[in-house]
Order: sequence, then C-alpha cells, then structure tokens
Amino acid sequence: MDLWEGSKYGAAILGALLLAAICDWLGGAMYPVTYLVRPAYIVPGVAEPTVDLAELRRQWPQALASPADRARLLGYMRDMRKVASINPAQESAATAEPAVEQLPDFAAAIPAANVAAGQETAQRCLQCHVWDKGGPNKIGPDLYGIIGRPRASHPGFDYSSAMTAKGGTWTYDEIFRFLRSPGRYIPGTKMTFVGLPRAQDRLNLIAFMRSWADTPPPLPPHKAQKADVDTGAKATKPAPAKAKP
Repeated sequence: MDLWEGSKYGAAILGALLLAAICDWLGGAMYPVTYLVRPAYIVPGVAEPTVDLAELRRQWPQALASPADRARLLGYMRDMRKVASINPAQESAATAEPAVEQLPDFAAAIPAANVAAGQETAQRCLQCHVWDKGGPNKIGPDLYGIIGRPRASHPGFDYSSAMTAKGGTWTYDEIFRFLRSPGRYIPGTKMTFVGLPRAQDRLNLIAFMRSWADTPPPLPPHKAQKADVDTGAKATKPAPAKAKP
C-alpha cells in the first residue's frame, strides 16, 4: 500500500468519526434527554437519591460529571428557593423544637433497638468517618470507642473551637441529643450532617455504635433505679440544725 492509498483510508476513517460526532450532536439537539430531579416512582424501601453536598464540596466541579447529578442539584436549588420564600413566622413555627427533649430509658431502649437498622443508618457516616480500631481520620475523626470518650479528644484531628469548648464526655444521652441535630446542639461544629430527627433511628444507631469498642460500653442504670438512688441520697442528707435561742 502506497502513501496515497493510506491517506485515503485515513481520511475515510476520520470522515466517519466526524459524521458520527455530528449525528450525535444533532440527535441531542433535536431530542434532548430530560433527567428527572427526583424518581418518578418511589420503590418501597429504597431511599430517594439526594445531592451529596459533602462530595460536591470536595470534588467540585468533577462531582457534577453526570447529567443526572446536575439535574438533581438544580432540583435541590429549586427546593432551596421554595424554603427561602416561606414566611419567616411559618418557618420558625415549622422548625421550632422543644428546648429539652424527653430522654428515653437507655437501659431498656438500647437492648430493644434494631442493630441491623442502625448499621444501615451508619452507612451515611462513611462519607466522613470510619469506626475501625486505629482507623484514619477523614473529614471527621475515627469513631472507634466514641461512647464514653471525652469530647474532642481523638488524637490527630483538628476539632472546631465550638466542639472543644463544649467539653464533657460522649455519654449515651449526649450522643442521643447531638445526633438529633448536630448543628443546633453544638453551633459552629464542623459536622454538616443534618441529623436524625426520629428518636428510634438514633437508638438503633447507638445500639450499633456499641460494637465500635473492644467491649460494649455499659448501659446507664434504669431511670427508676436512678431516681431511687437520687431520692435516697436526698433523704439521707442531714437537715440543717436549728439555731439555739
């Protein structure tokens, strides 16, 4: 095959590729694909895909490589405008929460919780955390041994000043309150997770979190038992002596 023949074959291949590209462009322009903002049919037991804001923040704009991802982001932004247009009084009434949440009896509620459901809920945490012994810190610290650990104490992680100033220990009740709405419970925390408003979801997750330790952390005493202890302590408190005349 001489140079002339090779040039003709090369030109034919390039021409075919160019024709295919033009046809693809014309087809997309004439019949554009409409990507759904949300699923047209909700399958029971399957969660609706949402915009992964943490991944979007880490990998912008590569996180929007898929047209479906871009459509979901646009839908999310439209929902943001709807929320912003709500009357401030209605918004405050809709988002108002009781100052103090009624805590469950952890000694009874944790053993009765669904550990498998808690493990499924914990998959949301994998974007920012691991719970392996000696595991690495990611966007958030390693959560192994979190129950009973002093707050903001995991080595090698740069905690927010709000988390450090909060102090205290990650007890069952503290974790329960924090998981409801991390940003509200500790304003200024780096944790952007919106929270778990359902108490049972938090109990299931905490039941699974007890496995993130060499041995499961002990449960607090039953509420009735604790009340009896408190009452007994108050009863044995000596009465103040009367002043002598």
